[in-house]
Amino acid sequence: QTYGVVMAAAQKAAIAPTLPQLHLPDTKSVAWRFQLADKLGEDVKVVPVAVGGALNIGAVSQKYSDDMFELHYVSPVLPNGWAVLGEVGKAVPISPQRTLAIRAIGEGVEVDVIGSASEVVRMAFLSKAGAVSVVATTISDGGTATVRSQ
Repeated sequence: QTYGVVMAAAQKAAIAPTLPQLHLPDTKSVAWRFQLADKLGEDVKVVPVAVGGALNIGAVSQKYSDDMFELHYVSPVLPNGWAVLGEVGKAVPISPQRTLAIRAIGEGVEVDVIGSASEVVRMAFLSKAGAVSVVATTISDGGTATVRSQ
């Protein structure tokens, strides 16, 4: 599974790149934009990206400010219809340095993560029904944990 992070900076007009143009697999996916005011599970608007579809990235401010950059994320939809949005509060919500495995399980998802003992990991998911949820778990003394959403 390939996850994408797309940064848009100081562009005058809206663009609509396809997943292959972004060097991402052309598979059923979901996309969302991170904004500092967003709280995953409450205000994040996740949109579907169909096979052959494109991301809709609006114009970005050209004035030097926090608004001159936008981060957009792309997650593949798993065979059971769920998607892992990733770790809450991270610029790169899914990375191979943190995420060991992602498994679709029945009506949910399991994500194996690595970290420091007693660290709390908050992972966001998109259900088959389109609801965003955030699940927290604590890293074990062995340095791993499994985050489950159902």
